[in-house]
Amino acid sequence: MEQQRDIISNVLRVARKVRRLERSDRNESRGSLRLLRKLAGHDGLTARELAEMMDIRQPSLTEMLKRLEGSGLVRREPDQQDHRKIRIYLQDEGREILERYREQRQQEIEYLNSVLTREDQQLFCRVCDKMADALEELKRKAGD
Repeated sequence: MEQQRDIISNVLRVARKVRRLERSDRNESRGSLRLLRKLAGHDGLTARELAEMMDIRQPSLTEMLKRLEGSGLVRREPDQQDHRKIRIYLQDEGREILERYREQRQQEIEYLNSVLTREDQQLFCRVCDKMADALEELKRKAGD
């Protein structure tokens, strides 16, 4: 049992450090960056489509959109065919933030990969896959 707690606590410790790394030196929240990434791939979505895609409640999305629009990262425009709908578009500054985020993320990945040997990386990925599969199995069993 001690080893199980140790494995879980170590996984959670690494996950916390990754989340903290994502937040450090950035004013953007993880949710905001996620929203910007969704728009980069699907520019012109409605709020409803975006909320469904991100699996968040529409009021939460509305608050996030207000902040992002106020910062000049996105803009909302009426749909040309149906003026009841509002479409959301990524602005140039939002694209620039995403590009900076991607570059920084790539540097972080390269650094973390340099800490591990190729064999360590492969072993780590295999162990993560096993753990993810086991967690899915636990979830499935709990649902039965």
